[in-house]
Amino acid sequence: MKNAISFTIHEKGEGEHLVFGICEGNPAPLTGISRAFSLAQKQKKKSVLAIVNRQGEVVYYSINGLLPKPTNP
Repeated sequence: MKNAISFTIHEKGEGEHLVFGICEGNPAPLTGISRAFSLAQKQKKKSVLAIVNRQGEVVYYSINGLLPKPTNP
């Protein structure tokens, strides 16, 4: 995903959060967010979405799950 970053927050020991950051106003396809969530799951980490607004402030959202794709009958 263009203009997106991801990093791991390390506390004591191994990091337990994978943070996926995007800038407000830039398109962020759900496929990119889904890939970041899947990566966090594979690494057994909690997913965090960080949105940087136009004033440079960051708002954090935890991602607990994504809905599966609907199947065609």
